[in-house]
Amino acid sequence: NNEISPDNLRIKIIRLNMDKSPIYKAKIKEAIYVTRALYNMCIDLCCREIDPIPVDLTTLRQMLNGKKETNILPENLREIFDKVPSSIRDEALRDFVKAYKIQIDLLKRGIITHFEMKYKKRKNSLQETIVLLHREIRNKENGDKYCFPTKWGKETLSTYKEKLPDIINHDCRLIMKTIGNNE
Repeated sequence: NNEISPDNLRIKIIRLNMDKSPIYKAKIKEAIYVTRALYNMCIDLCCREIDPIPVDLTTLRQMLNGKKETNILPENLREIFDKVPSSIRDEALRDFVKAYKIQIDLLKRGIITHFEMKYKKRKNSLQETIVLLHREIRNKENGDKYCFPTKWGKETLSTYKEKLPDIINHDCRLIMKTIGNNE
């Protein structure tokens, strides 16, 4: 039985106060910049009046996160975006598709009167997220965690006080809260 019901649906939420090393801090900021840019590019491509592209994950992946032959990003942007792991970029596309479908559903049900997708903007007071797939979070021999070793090296993920779970078997949404210049 693959149906989702309250009985077989469990969501585990663990809040941790991450101690960001300078390396992770820079990588996370870069990832947030790229995911925001990808989301906004999806709006440009799918919500334009003339010749909009269909809103589906496969098409968006090919155009914005795919191989050189199908990728429409200029070379200079592709070089910047390629520094961010593709799974993080892919989750930004997934977030857009989900938001788009929600807007269409709200419009069909009459809850909203006109369709509108808003650009993500950088603000002084914000909360931005990226997704870390559980398969990308690895253990060192001493039990410390790291992620995306080919892109981000083996810098340890650490917290201020809490202990990270021994086994992380679910994807993690990393939330970065900023107020002014403080993080």
